[in-house]
Amino acid sequence: MEAERLLALYGLESHETEIPRVRLAILKNAGADLDNMRYEVGLAKHDYRDAIVAAEFSREALEPSAGDTKKRKRLRVEDKNAYLAWLES
Repeated sequence: MEAERLLALYGLESHETEIPRVRLAILKNAGADLDNMRYEVGLAKHDYRDAIVAAEFSREALEPSAGDTKKRKRLRVEDKNAYLAWLES
């Protein structure tokens, strides 16, 4: 399967760490689109943190006023709940 082959590309290099977490992030960020998956794998191979932030902290990362402590905490809870819901789906 092409999706499995693409996911397997992340983790081949010694600097590519947190392999299960990053592969999950790639899946979440790409959705069901193989072209998106190719892009996400390339992004993760360049800097795995980009994939993780997009998958796990998307609301917080995109919110310009996330410097406010209360708002940042709320956004983190929303991000966590969204990620957990995605994992369960």
